[in-house]
Amino acid sequence: MKHLIERIDARFSGLRADAETAFGLVDRAGEKAATIRADRNLSVGGQLSAIRAAIAKDAAVHIKALRTKNQAAIASLAARRRHFEPKVERTIMGEQRRSELRRYLRELNHADRTRILFSGGKDVIEAIADAPAFLSGITDDLKARALAAHAEKEHGPAMASIAAEQAALEDFGACLEVAEGELRRIADGELEVA
Repeated sequence: MKHLIERIDARFSGLRADAETAFGLVDRAGEKAATIRADRNLSVGGQLSAIRAAIAKDAAVHIKALRTKNQAAIASLAARRRHFEPKVERTIMGEQRRSELRRYLRELNHADRTRILFSGGKDVIEAIADAPAFLSGITDDLKARALAAHAEKEHGPAMASIAAEQAALEDFGACLEVAEGELRRIADGELEVA
């Protein structure tokens, strides 16, 4: 499990500490399970019930709180990323200009359309950002890539910071998945942690 923690960028020491906490909860749940299994006054079914109750009362609650915290951080990143999306002028003239640009893009062949999307200016990006992709003759994927490339060009350091944080949060999410899986295995009697 240490290798999973090390995947989290060292700049995010708080996430690394939370991952260590999650795996520590698994270790403690395993130790508690071993103590319960050693109680010969309980049947095998009674032992499993006691183990599940102990996990549900302690480790599962804490890991769920870590999962909630991680999901909130990911949602916050999405909001920060939206902050860098193009701001569209909400006027009749602005909409007419964007509509004309979308029509122009639709009429181009794929290669020219793609070239303009990735080298075009703010007006082209606003035109595709403000409407469904098909109105510009492009796919949703191409639209997303063009918007991301524009954001990177305009706000490089901020976007790089967001991407690094996103990667760290995803790595932490993977740690939580492993920890939850280990807890399920302990609860089902499949894993004995010594």
